[in-house]
Amino acid sequence: MSAFPLLARFGLNRGFDHYDSALGLRDDALGGMRQRSADTTLHRLEPWFEGRKGPPPEHEVPLFLWVHFFDPHADYAAPPPWPSVHPGDPYRAEVAFVDQQVGRLLETLRRRRTSRELRLVVTSDHGEGLSDHDESTHGALIHTTTIRVPILVRTGSYEPDFVAAPVSVERIPATLLALLGLDPELNPGSAPELTDPPTPVHAETLYPYFNFGWSGLRSREENGWRLITGPSDRLYRIVDDPGEVRNVAAAHPEIVADLKEGLEEEWAKQEATAFRAAPRDLSADEAEALRSLGYVAGGTDDHQVDGDRAFRTGADPHLRLAIVDSINLGLTLLRDARPSEAVDTLRRVVEEEPANRFALEHLARALRDAGRLEEARATFREAVATGRCPELVHLELANVEKQLENRAGAEEALAGALAANPRSVEARKALAQLLVNDERFEPALVLLDEALQIRPRATGCHVSIAQIYERLGRYDEAAAHWRRLLELDPDGRFGDIARAALQRGDPGAGSR
Repeated sequence: MSAFPLLARFGLNRGFDHYDSALGLRDDALGGMRQRSADTTLHRLEPWFEGRKGPPPEHEVPLFLWVHFFDPHADYAAPPPWPSVHPGDPYRAEVAFVDQQVGRLLETLRRRRTSRELRLVVTSDHGEGLSDHDESTHGALIHTTTIRVPILVRTGSYEPDFVAAPVSVERIPATLLALLGLDPELNPGSAPELTDPPTPVHAETLYPYFNFGWSGLRSREENGWRLITGPSDRLYRIVDDPGEVRNVAAAHPEIVADLKEGLEEEWAKQEATAFRAAPRDLSADEAEALRSLGYVAGGTDDHQVDGDRAFRTGADPHLRLAIVDSINLGLTLLRDARPSEAVDTLRRVVEEEPANRFALEHLARALRDAGRLEEARATFREAVATGRCPELVHLELANVEKQLENRAGAEEALAGALAANPRSVEARKALAQLLVNDERFEPALVLLDEALQIRPRATGCHVSIAQIYERLGRYDEAAAHWRRLLELDPDGRFGDIARAALQRGDPGAGSR
């Protein structure tokens, strides 16, 4: 896989014999999104084939292979020669680059799996707006521009065919089982096969709700009609108007009512049968990276969504898309180390929407990066005052307070971080550091021990605890944490720190 949202830590590795999600430390996209290019992903796949142990090719066992490419996401930056092949169209250039890599993957499979039939499914999770319906990228709206994606299924048992009816991607698992001759109903409640009769197709977005405080949107497509509902209703006769240009909701109130009733029934059914995953501990940066892509607030307690509030209150995203573009421009300027320009761009957004928490957050970051700390503090506080502020904003406010030598303000901000996320490891580490600065070592150790109970592999906590124990002269306890660091990061920076500390040894040992 090729991007942060699919890391093994989120549980998607379950059932795989091998799951490669080592992305390294490259943070080069909005929200600190770690990713790798399609050619890099394939470069890591080919040695896996080389290193496989097993029977000779003529006795090849079945293989399920899932390969994920992330490239066609903003900002678009295809490698040469694709920008020159599609000049002025960076999105198409990235799609062409990925298409080339898919061909490379298929050639690898044909070369290495000569005695096995290739059964192929190619699809995507979304498209890009590219200014259709005034949406530049994706996430804020759920028009067919971004929701309708191709599903290509190829196998020797299928006759060539084209299915124009809408089909939900939730049918793909059952389709794969059927291709393998397995009963798709092995999993009770599983989706129908791809070849089964059409059923209503649903979509939703909570990206506007979590990031901007606007309303979320839901849609239902059935019998040639498509309804998008939120603060207002938009109805399209999709068979005659595939581009969703003509909103005919006012002319067909009975169809709107029927589709909304079906949508509410589906929502209630999904709520009743949804699998409740155990909460996963994420760092504040990780939660922010997921939130920036609309992944249910990054897995915090915000995933408990009040449907009435999320889809019926707040501004209509359709009327706010210019603000999304302005915010994205501000984020790009920030990423490109142009904070003063980002301040000007984001300030205009805040003037238009003073309670837009997302804009306030990034305006505060731009002010901080521009060295305007007093203004950054005031703006971070405005963001916090909007309510439902993510942990990271409280942590960044605490850092600004510390830079301004406001110890009480830093403590208050860190308390806010813990209120936003009671399992915050970062807030405990920062509070512990404040206590260490006052030489209050025992309460600092309590906080760091709590952090390790939440995240046992938190290398920074082990370093801090070991250093405190050394200052207290408790060298055996310090050594235990240095050794644990060697286990966690034997070849990395923390491993080097631990190795040096253990070589240094107990400075008091010679006198005892």
